[in-house]
Amino acid sequence: MPSIEKTMTITNIYQKLQIVQTKIGQLVKTKENKYQNYKYVDEYAILKALNPLLDEQKLLLTFSDEIIMDKQGENANFNSDSATNLTFQKVEKEWVIKYLKKATFINTEKPTEQLTFNFWAPGQNTDLAKAKGSAETYAIKYFLLKFFLIPTGDNLDPDSNEIEQLYQLYLEKIGDDLTKQKNFLTSFDNVISSKYQVRGQTTTDNLKLRMSLLKKDDFAKIMNYLLNK
Repeated sequence: MPSIEKTMTITNIYQKLQIVQTKIGQLVKTKENKYQNYKYVDEYAILKALNPLLDEQKLLLTFSDEIIMDKQGENANFNSDSATNLTFQKVEKEWVIKYLKKATFINTEKPTEQLTFNFWAPGQNTDLAKAKGSAETYAIKYFLLKFFLIPTGDNLDPDSNEIEQLYQLYLEKIGDDLTKQKNFLTSFDNVISSKYQVRGQTTTDNLKLRMSLLKKDDFAKIMNYLLNK
C-alpha cells in the first residue's frame, strides 16, 4: 500500500499533522511509580518519539503560558488576584494551582500557517513554584498523548513479529498433541486469570490474541518455556 505522502501532495499544516498521527505508533509504559504501584509514559519518551516526526514534516511546536488578563482586560502578573485564567490556593499544607497553557503548531515552510490550542494545567505541591512545574509537565504530556492519539500500554501488539514468533513456536513445540495442549493452555490460563483478570478458556484459536495481553516479563518466561520443551 502506498504511503500517505505518495498519495497526496503535502501542502498544509493539517495534512502534515495527519502524517505525524499516522506514524507515531504506540508507546510502552516503562516508568514506574513504586509508591502508588502503576506504570506510566514519561514526557521524555513522548518527545523522543514525536520530535523526529515533527522535524520531518517541518513543523514547529511551542508551548507558552496563556496571557493572564484581569477582568478589565489589562495584563495581570502571576500573583494577581484579578487573573481570570489562573487560580491557586493553599489547601492545608499544599498549594493547588490551575492555569492556562497555549500550544502553537507552525508550518515552517509557510510560517503564517499556524494552529493554536489552549488547555488547562492543574497541579499541587507544598511549594508553589513546584506545583506550577508539575502542572506544566503533566498537562503537556497529556495534551500530546491525546492530540496525536498516541496509544499507550505495557503489553505487546497482537500483530507484532514478537507475538507471531511466539505463536509459531507454540505450534512447533506443542503441535497437535492434545495432552501437551491441555497442559500448556491450562498453565497459560492460570497466568492471565490471576495476573490480568482475563476470564474464559484459552484455545489454540484465541491464543495469539491473548498472548498480546502479556507484559514483557511474562512473554519472556513463556518464550523460554517453549524453547526448552
